[in-house]
Amino acid sequence: MQVCKLLADAATGLGTSQYDAPDKAASGNANQARQLQTPEQRQAAQKARLVKKFSAKSAVYENCKMLSQEGELLCFCDLRKLTWYEVSCSQH
Repeated sequence: MQVCKLLADAATGLGTSQYDAPDKAASGNANQARQLQTPEQRQAAQKARLVKKFSAKSAVYENCKMLSQEGELLCFCDLRKLTWYEVSCSQH
């Protein structure tokens, strides 16, 4: 029944303003709040958003040391890569 009323209202052009566009008052409030911030506050907020979005969510390396045959440090890597090297070297 409500669908019929909506279709009838749409045909006559009544009541369509509530469906046409999002509430401009809500977006205006966000713009107003953004304008009240100082440039330093906006920069700090942007940095916090970027750090949250792009920072590593888990440890990048497990700090396993990979050493050469002479005992020199080659690199740090995670355990998965270290075991891969160990298996591939033992097969040769």
